[in-house]
Amino acid sequence: MASHSFTKFVRRSWSALHAVWCLLGVTLILLLSLEVVLQTMYATKTWLRGNEPPVDSRVTADGYADTSWVPAYYRELHALSMHWDPYVYWRRNAFDGEYIHVNPQGLRRTIQKQLDDETEPATVWLFGGSTMWGTGARDEQTIPSHLASLLAERGHQVRIVNLGESGYVSTQEYLTFLLRLREHEPPDVAIFYDGVNDTYAAYQNGVAGWPQNETHRREEFNLLQEPEKVLPFAANWLLTTNSVGISRFARSIRRRFTGKNQPSWLPPQLPEEGLQGLAAEVVEVYARNRRLIQLLAEEHGSQVLAYWQPVLFTKQRMSPHERKMAEKFEYLQPLHAAVDEAFRAWNSDQESGAMSDLSTIFDDTEEPCFLDYCHTTEAANRILAEAMLADVEAALATK
Repeated sequence: MASHSFTKFVRRSWSALHAVWCLLGVTLILLLSLEVVLQTMYATKTWLRGNEPPVDSRVTADGYADTSWVPAYYRELHALSMHWDPYVYWRRNAFDGEYIHVNPQGLRRTIQKQLDDETEPATVWLFGGSTMWGTGARDEQTIPSHLASLLAERGHQVRIVNLGESGYVSTQEYLTFLLRLREHEPPDVAIFYDGVNDTYAAYQNGVAGWPQNETHRREEFNLLQEPEKVLPFAANWLLTTNSVGISRFARSIRRRFTGKNQPSWLPPQLPEEGLQGLAAEVVEVYARNRRLIQLLAEEHGSQVLAYWQPVLFTKQRMSPHERKMAEKFEYLQPLHAAVDEAFRAWNSDQESGAMSDLSTIFDDTEEPCFLDYCHTTEAANRILAEAMLADVEAALATK
């Protein structure tokens, strides 16, 4: 009797397991079928357009006078990769493209006049994020390259080093400055171009002073030593990547019904009191970093020039592409406005060492100046370099 009951139990258990296995198999087949259908749909959509999908929304920016090189440029930009760099987190890997060149030390090439071997050149280091690095511009059209050209036209023998890197906040710039001083002779002039990344990182993290994507590093820390974290991490990747058709389709449905431009992984807008408080913290952290940089430079006999950069939101006469970008990134506008206001209040109180405020330099410009909410066109990069030129010449004259 007992044997019969056990056999019956085993059969029932096997039937249940078989049913579950079949259900999982059918579900997997349905998901794979849906993925194939969606991937085919996206591929067909691309084929019907008769061209490749834009590698970047900035490809169609009306700030490009000549667009023949632009698609190839953005393919190069998206082909760039990063490596882990101690203290500052990341630097780009070496790259040798047609429009973008990065040396083995991870630094973007600056196009400059051949230096006279008989004259010891002055040295200028430039720091900042992707706007200084030159996102959207060819090697010869970045701010550092334009500055090198302008200085050469005036007879200066100057070696320019572009130390900008995408995403860097002011603390990463300070550390980059410190680390480079360990290995190189100090520069005659150090230029810092800031505002956007400190603001964006604060919005993203909800706290001032952190690098961008700091929460990702918390999630990834010791990931291989804690296997239970691997599955949630992988699941999150599946939900956010464009490589998975189901995930891509789900996000498009969400955008269609919610009408939200704000990416789902960013936090909601802060209330007014929280916005003002965070803006004040951003400027306070920046001011402390600015002081540390100044002290470090003075110790090594370097002159420091600092500039607060412009963003699209204050431009009065926007081009069609600029208006589109302003709408796309509108969720960042309130914090940028609050930070700019806090910055100007702080900067006006500086008895010495006040920064140059370039945030309004394009406000009344009719021509397109922005490729998105912060990256500037090649022509605008030259205007920014021209705005720095007199300061750099004055600093070099003291050497």
